[in-house]
Amino acid sequence: ESCLSPPRTINFTRPENCLLLHLDNTVGGIIVDVNVSDHSATIRFSDYHDGAAPFLIINHTKDQTLQFFQRSAAEVEEVQAGKAVHYTWAKPTGSRELCWRCGKYSGKLKSEEVCDLGKDGKLFVISFYEGLQRVVLFTEELRIYKLLCESEKAQLAEQEIILSLYNVGVSLVNNSSCQEVSYIGITSSDVVWEMKPKKKNRWKPMSNEVADMLEKSFKEYIESGPIDKAIVDLDNSFQVCLSPNGTDMRLLQPCDAPLRRHFLPGVKVEYSVSPRQSSYRVQIHHIQIQNQLPGAIFPYVFYPVKLPKSVTMDAEPKPLTDLSIVTRAAGHSDISRIKYFKVLIQEMDLKLDLGFLYAILDLFTPEDASVELFEKDVEYIKTELNHVSSADTTPISLYEYFHISPIKVQCQFTMLSKNRCQRGESCFCVFPAARLCKKLLQINSTFICGK
Repeated sequence: ESCLSPPRTINFTRPENCLLLHLDNTVGGIIVDVNVSDHSATIRFSDYHDGAAPFLIINHTKDQTLQFFQRSAAEVEEVQAGKAVHYTWAKPTGSRELCWRCGKYSGKLKSEEVCDLGKDGKLFVISFYEGLQRVVLFTEELRIYKLLCESEKAQLAEQEIILSLYNVGVSLVNNSSCQEVSYIGITSSDVVWEMKPKKKNRWKPMSNEVADMLEKSFKEYIESGPIDKAIVDLDNSFQVCLSPNGTDMRLLQPCDAPLRRHFLPGVKVEYSVSPRQSSYRVQIHHIQIQNQLPGAIFPYVFYPVKLPKSVTMDAEPKPLTDLSIVTRAAGHSDISRIKYFKVLIQEMDLKLDLGFLYAILDLFTPEDASVELFEKDVEYIKTELNHVSSADTTPISLYEYFHISPIKVQCQFTMLSKNRCQRGESCFCVFPAARLCKKLLQINSTFICGK
């Protein structure tokens, strides 16, 4: 209403997150979000908020006029020296690439580009975040360019904490029935051989094929009862120097590097912090959940799937779960900026029977849980509507890189069991839960039913 600009075209067949449509000066802009599902597309319009524009372009030159335009659009815009302007795509369905010209220089920018474009010392372009807003600065001052580059670079940690647990065991026991329900074990890896390259401070695991050769030669060397160090030639032109106590070993060929015989811990937590950056890393190498109930259909409930040798021989040993997070300060804003978020999960095997589910239900559900839930329902009914529909106060986070590996779970479920629920609950809730897991995770499930 009251907008004189021509209609804008959007693509509702693909998801859009915070697409800002440029309208005339009386309206300014409006944000469009598109969510696409199997059978429908939801389009939501909302008001403009800070950080919604793809770029905030700042012309910090002395007397140069900056021209910029979308590559798939013919409309050219200008910003004078010492001025700044918010920019959004003139053609929402076109190419998301911004072209610019400043004097005799020209280039291109993309919405997901982080930074760094510098010429021969006369014009510098850098992109950085200020809160949720991506800022693109054009400047002729080398001092400002270097200062912004330093703020975006990874910083050395001033404090680092590493926690390693080689073996962890947790036993779940039902005190009411005095029966052990499950045992959860987190164990370290098999023998791992690692080398330390000259230009790196971290130990690098060697491939499983090389590790097997080293382990075989090391065992033969120890069984011979050595006193001094020995140089051993291996296949594939490998040459190593072994020691009786396993210390001060070296890899001589094909390169010279320190060598050690090691074990990857079952749980490893790393935390490092610097003035503008914090990093977290959590690794769980091997976890196994056992069913301790008598007459269990599946004694092993959960465990990682062992990959074939054709895959593991040339690869390094990897943990079951590897979580890495890097957070940085988002300018002068309090917004949480997640610069790097990555989760890698290996293939797993899940086997459940009805008796085990009943035992877990009895273990974690209090006896008077139904009474407490009923009292909460009564309180919710008495709560006024204005108290329930309060504003969303969830903190905003900015993710620059977000990746979760595909989760592959081989699941088996059976109704056969010698253990029954002690409270007499119905088992009809099991099938909807199983169907829900299959729908969400898209896993290959096997259901075994019987009397």
